[in-house]
Amino acid sequence: MAAKTPSAVVTENLGSNTLYKVSFTDIDIGDTYESKILSATSYWCNGTDTAATTKEGIDVGYSQTTGVFTFSSGENNRTGDLYILAKA
Repeated sequence: MAAKTPSAVVTENLGSNTLYKVSFTDIDIGDTYESKILSATSYWCNGTDTAATTKEGIDVGYSQTTGVFTFSSGENNRTGDLYILAKA
């Protein structure tokens, strides 16, 4: 388990919300991303690589008190994009 640094972050303002697209190149089981976003209303992570197992998606948990996202991909060395919709 390690704190991950994204390879890219793109933001888009959507009225009173902000959509973040946070890209990662090496997600392992239990890795975390310290976003400092405490107002996320929705989030999901899409795998952008071909999974070695039958599980294509990357599960992600979120702590609203710390802004930390925790990945549970089912396998190591995944590439993916974390999408976060947050109140501006």
